Amino acid sequence: MFNPVQNAIFAQALGYLGAMIAGYIIVNFLSNGFLGTFLKVKASRGKFILVRIRTPLNDFFKSGMVIDGSLTFKGRDKTVKTLALPKNKTVIFRSMNVNCIDVDENKNCIICVDWSAVSGYDASKFDSLLTRALMQPSDMDKMTKILIILVIAAILVGGFSAFFSYNTLETVKAIAATTAGIAGNVITGGNIPPAGG
Repeated sequence: MFNPVQNAIFAQALGYLGAMIAGYIIVNFLSNGFLGTFLKVKASRGKFILVRIRTPLNDFFKSGMVIDGSLTFKGRDKTVKTLALPKNKTVIFRSMNVNCIDVDENKNCIICVDWSAVSGYDASKFDSLLTRALMQPSDMDKMTKILIILVIAAILVGGFSAFFSYNTLETVKAIAATTAGIAGNVITGGNIPPAGG
């Protein structure tokens, strides 16, 4: 249908597209659905808010909306949940340049930024524990791990791109050599011998 050069170009474009899609799927899987949700919230330009739903085993992310003083989002079971925002407490914070909010799935409540919604938390009682926790060496937080995963995925996509570019270059060189060989053997114009002898 197409000539070999066009086939090589289409193969390279499909290789790039496949590498990008595979990278997106891998990073979204490893980040527990964070990447797709984050891109949706970022692209909404403030219409959506990133909801971090905390469970005893892990956290997962969904997009939500603040409508009339209430947070509305879909849970893991695809049911729409609505939680009232407290009027005198700060619950929305900024992370990675998007608005975020923490929700506890078991208690079905919004976690305040000062963690006062967590049961049994007494700031004066645990002040020394907080001081010790702040002084200890810190582990990598989840966002740093996600950024490292994104960098590794970008390196893999670059490697796939270089591989496909090299293979395509070799294909184009082979096509050019074949074309030059064929063009050198073409008989032109007056050099055609007469038919029949």
